[in-house]
Amino acid sequence: MPEYPSFLEIAEKALNTTGKPMSASEIWTLAKEMKWKTDSVGQTPWATISAQIYVSIKTNPHTPFRRVSKRPTRFALTPWEEPTER
Repeated sequence: MPEYPSFLEIAEKALNTTGKPMSASEIWTLAKEMKWKTDSVGQTPWATISAQIYVSIKTNPHTPFRRVSKRPTRFALTPWEEPTER
């Protein structure tokens, strides 16, 4: 059985690819456009991406993710030196 990347790995790859903050739905759209392999069978994978990023921010002090805006909610990678909201 092939091993697929996690949603967090997909999010990190998407943010690295674009080099700019993105919403969870933008991350998922890019993953589909780039034909990145996933094992997602759910109807709202962008909601799962968002939830997993939030959990990572809340529970992992070494997370690569930061929320940079609330409306719309956009995420960025920590090393980007952007203002952050937790």
